Amino acid sequence: MVLAQQRLTVSKKNLSPGRFFAVAEMKTVIAQILLNYDIKLTDEKAGRPQSLHIAGLVHPSRTGKVSLKKRVFTKG
Repeated sequence: MVLAQQRLTVSKKNLSPGRFFAVAEMKTVIAQILLNYDIKLTDEKAGRPQSLHIAGLVHPSRTGKVSLKKRVFTKG
C-alpha cells in the first residue's frame, strides 16, 4: 500500500488529508469480504482465465467471473 500512496502524492498541493482514511476503508472492506464470504471461480472446470499482457504489465482477465457465497458460521 505504500507504493499506491506514493503514486498519489505527485505534488504537495495535491495532497489529500483523507487519503490515509480512504486506504484504511479499502483495507477494511477487503478484510470483511475475505472473512465473511467464500469466493470461487464461477466456472471451475474451465480453469483460471488467461491474464492480459499489455506493455509488459500483467492485468487480470476482464472476462473471468467469480461467485461470492455468504459463510455460515456454526457454534462449536
